[in-house]
Amino acid sequence: MANLLFPFILATVFVLSHSPARAESDKPMNVLFLVADDLNSWMLEDADRYAGKVVAPNLRKLASSGVNFTRAYTAAPVCSPSRTAFFSGVAPWKSGIYNNAQTISNSQVLNQDAVLSLAGLFKKGGYDTFGYGKITHGWDQKEHWDDKVGHKRDPAPPGAPLAGLSGGEQDWGPIHLTEEQMNDTGGANKAIAVLEKQHDKPFFLAYGSFNPHMPWYVPQKYLDMYPLDQIVLPELKEDDLEDLPPLAKAVSDGIGSFADKVIQSGRHKEAVQAYLATTTTAIASKSC
Repeated sequence: MANLLFPFILATVFVLSHSPARAESDKPMNVLFLVADDLNSWMLEDADRYAGKVVAPNLRKLASSGVNFTRAYTAAPVCSPSRTAFFSGVAPWKSGIYNNAQTISNSQVLNQDAVLSLAGLFKKGGYDTFGYGKITHGWDQKEHWDDKVGHKRDPAPPGAPLAGLSGGEQDWGPIHLTEEQMNDTGGANKAIAVLEKQHDKPFFLAYGSFNPHMPWYVPQKYLDMYPLDQIVLPELKEDDLEDLPPLAKAVSDGIGSFADKVIQSGRHKEAVQAYLATTTTAIASKSC
């Protein structure tokens, strides 16, 4: 489902080489693609949107060793059109995929044989291709993956909804599962197994965590990393929507009632704490 509370997907793409003399070699490099669902810019310590230091030492170490593109923008504010655009190279206004309910049958462009997925591009270049977790949503070319296992949502904790403000995915609180039992961890372990193997050919490996997509259900230890008395609330601008077109305002109104409930109930810090904690679980799964 679409989640517009934090409509931002951040993808981290980097390359790995087993040879320190990569610059002197023509051997193709392996490619590892990491993506998290609904990850915003707080991890980057953006001064305008910083709400608390996200615990992510390994990812920051990785970022410091490479090139960071800090002004990259998603092609669409919801999951399926954004991921479809990224993996197909076809923008939503070309493919006609604008929401999560649409399928490939809705797009004449994506049905053309000339459209090749990112995995297909690597496959055509002689790479083995692996994908685990939440990577694509809707459009995909499954024949281009040597191995691909999609994501599953973790079961809701007993007694959910825990926050008591809404039902469904608009909820947060401690989960009853251990970290090892969570589905993001399972996907990460599959990716790690690929990294630890010896390969005869270069590989493209994609891993996508479901977190920090709502609901924000995480082990208690991650919530404890962010004490409520240390949470800094993000700035809320009363006129923040004034520069949006009518359709965008209508979409915002769809989730506005829940956001209003959070703030009016005095639980804004709890919600920020839960989001930060869930962001850390997503990053932890990528740092195993």
